[in-house]
Amino acid sequence: MDSADFDFVSKVELFQRALQECSKDILNTGRRMDQIAHRISLDVWEDGKKTVNPMASFAWQDIIEYVAAKGVPVKHGHNFAYRFSPR
Repeated sequence: MDSADFDFVSKVELFQRALQECSKDILNTGRRMDQIAHRISLDVWEDGKKTVNPMASFAWQDIIEYVAAKGVPVKHGHNFAYRFSPR
């Protein structure tokens, strides 16, 4: 099994099945254009997928500033894994 097949079986297929079982019509994500090169043209609304990406145009620095300004709680493991410090 190659990595694309593994990703589909372990992530995509399970996620699609969960959405179907929950009878959801629209998916709200936290995806951003700056996360991966192929997302450089990520739209806020993806009609074919019925997906809304409200943070599409946010940069990582925007996230850091928002979290610090609004006092948004951040999971400690997330801070460590991404070397993120809101202060």
